[in-house]
Amino acid sequence: MRRLLIPLLTAAVLTAACGGGAAERAVTAADSSSSTTTPATSSTTTAAPSSSAPPVSSTAATTSTTTTMTTTTTTTAPPALAPAPAHPIGEGLVVAVALDGSAVLAQREDPAYDQPGCEGFPEPIVERLPVDGSAPAPAIVDVDPSFVNGTFVRTGTGRAAIVSGCEGYTTAVHLLDEEPDGRLHLLETYSGPIGDPPADLAAGVDLLDEAHLVASVERWTGTTTEAALVAVDLGDASSVDLVPGLVGSGRVTVVADGLVAFQNGKTVSVVDPASGDIVATWEAPNFAAPHGGDVFAFYAAVLEVGRLDRAPETRPVEVPLFANEYISEAAWSPNGRVLALVVTDDAADRVLVGAPGQGWTQVADGGIFARLAFAGDSSLLAFSDLSGSSFYGRVLVSELG
Repeated sequence: MRRLLIPLLTAAVLTAACGGGAAERAVTAADSSSSTTTPATSSTTTAAPSSSAPPVSSTAATTSTTTTMTTTTTTTAPPALAPAPAHPIGEGLVVAVALDGSAVLAQREDPAYDQPGCEGFPEPIVERLPVDGSAPAPAIVDVDPSFVNGTFVRTGTGRAAIVSGCEGYTTAVHLLDEEPDGRLHLLETYSGPIGDPPADLAAGVDLLDEAHLVASVERWTGTTTEAALVAVDLGDASSVDLVPGLVGSGRVTVVADGLVAFQNGKTVSVVDPASGDIVATWEAPNFAAPHGGDVFAFYAAVLEVGRLDRAPETRPVEVPLFANEYISEAAWSPNGRVLALVVTDDAADRVLVGAPGQGWTQVADGGIFARLAFAGDSSLLAFSDLSGSSFYGRVLVSELG
């Protein structure tokens, strides 16, 4: 990160982030979106007669000429959001959506590896599933893609990383170059254990820049388990605590100005990694924020939104919840304009898409939905349905129009 860890991290050590088989039903709720056009306003200006006009004879006709100039200004609201009903494009657990929205990156069982993977589960591979229905193929195109799987994070500058882990420890971090269509090129692999002491970084992790991760970790000290927000130097696998003493691990997102938002029990805080100062805090059990953005969603039984520069102020957003439903997952589009929600009553889920103040559209229901992810250009939403027989579920997409 540009201004990133130099003072704090260098001084420390960083010198050089179901079964059920429900049938798919994609139902679009009545569109409550509204598009508003501000009426055109016109202003008319009348020019005054010139005082320097030549004198006229008292017997001559006197003529006065008035010239009218009209200025018209029209302001048009953005077009109303019109998400399409979600439809399946293949099997897998959603990892990310290509920057241009042409494909979804998803993990599914590696057909070339028939032995059990971590903790006896099938070993996954990251595949690229084209939205147009073309055949899937390994997302990593220039090396053997086996064993390159895990949590996917982006820098926002065309670089990404996959953080791999097993049994509570991070085993590798794979630094990648990402093409707009989702093809990945492996640049370097940092082998574990990662962190000092080693810890599982994948529970909540993001890329600070191409050389540093930030993660919410729980680690065993020999006598007890402690949680902390840490920054990790990928060059030498060393780490430094940014915020010690967390109440468990949770979501981590690098937001505007290189600041880091993280969950800490029932609060959400934002820390400056260069100084270690907490710059904002909200009382909330869950949050979502776009990478590099300044808008936040706080959710559970209700939904509220806020901005970084107005913390801790929030405003409620009405969501059409049925009896016993609550919000189990939320995600912002990269442009910070659209929200996707998974709402559930613990029996079946629905996926809602909307913009605060423009209403909501239901794009899927009747499944077990998770892993909400938007395309980099905010044109497409993808998510997984885990209600079928496939271990990794299936991938559904909704074009946002």
